[in-house]
Amino acid sequence: MTSPLRRIGSTSFRAAVVTAAAVALDRLPAILMTGIGAAVGCAAAGFQVHPRRGLGLVPIAATGLFAVLLAAALSDAPWSWGFCLTLGLFAGVAGPALRAILQAVVPPRLPASPIDAAAAVLMLLPFVPIENGALAPAGWWCGAPAAASGVAAVAAWGLLAVPTLELAVEWLLWPMYRIRTHGPGAGRIPRRGPLLIVANHSSYADPFWLSTIVPRKTTPMMKSAFYDLPIIHWLMVHVVGAIRVQIGAFRREAPELREAVAVLRRGGCVLLFPEGGLRKHETPLLGPFGRGVWHILKEAPRTPVVVCWIEGGWGSFASYRGGPPMKNKRLDWRRPIDVAVAEPCLLDPAVLADHRTTRATLRRACLECRQWLGLPIPDESEKTEGADDEQGGEATEADAHQINP
Repeated sequence: MTSPLRRIGSTSFRAAVVTAAAVALDRLPAILMTGIGAAVGCAAAGFQVHPRRGLGLVPIAATGLFAVLLAAALSDAPWSWGFCLTLGLFAGVAGPALRAILQAVVPPRLPASPIDAAAAVLMLLPFVPIENGALAPAGWWCGAPAAASGVAAVAAWGLLAVPTLELAVEWLLWPMYRIRTHGPGAGRIPRRGPLLIVANHSSYADPFWLSTIVPRKTTPMMKSAFYDLPIIHWLMVHVVGAIRVQIGAFRREAPELREAVAVLRRGGCVLLFPEGGLRKHETPLLGPFGRGVWHILKEAPRTPVVVCWIEGGWGSFASYRGGPPMKNKRLDWRRPIDVAVAEPCLLDPAVLADHRTTRATLRRACLECRQWLGLPIPDESEKTEGADDEQGGEATEADAHQINP
């Protein structure tokens, strides 16, 4: 978990380095204003350290540079202070964008602040001869990088449109929630390979909160009642890539379970709420886990499991506390959401041999995550025997969950 004081320190470091570089490069007012803009852009964009959503900065930086440089080329480079600040702003955003690309290529986690600042300074270097009009008119100098930025923007939008949309959604929801991580698994979630994330489910926003702390693309399993809503459906299909779970009392087939196994076998990350439904009452804190999680792990037994507990969702705008979610309720404002994360683990074959043992083990592990938040762990018996609750749209009989290898 990164403290606010540390984030402010990192932001100040980025801004100071970029501004100092602008002063050292050239004392022209244009260069200095461009450097100030770059310092602001680098500092602001540097808050986004999520390995996947950081890639969403790439199309934004490339498009912004293309638009500003093209305007400069067509109008013979009007180096007003406003223009220089705007140019510097997008050059500064390019720093964290380049860092995100580097982190996607290099598996080990790299320090964000120094890389952001260094990349932003490198982006400033080409503008020194441009704003000085060295060797050629400034308009010509602007035209060449404008063309390069345009090509980069087209490629970036084609490859990174989804992370950019995810980033936009995060910005829209940032005023509503303050998400913090806790526990031994925070910062240790595997970035590659198959992974199953299991958590309690008390709010429709749970998948968003978890995807914010998981440093990779997640594939949530989502019930059809929410998946099929207008706008939500488009987002689930084209942005999130969620697995649709058909609601039904009894079905012989459960294709969503096969889809989940297929994602894991491709090395993907599946997000599952084993309760099979949204929490609707004060008690119990956690409902019985359904068979779906066992069926998935039985077919992919070498899949690491990360168990989480989300605290703060119950009572939020998207929860059932005080009435149906998102109806006749105030929007949340900087509501604290605390996520406790256990260490990734492989379930023992002896546990996976029986569905009741698997469900009880994971449910207990979910409740025990509360200790990392300083919350009591309920002392209750596992209510899983004979309770084949609907999980992820699964049926109520065992033969309704067969998954073909």
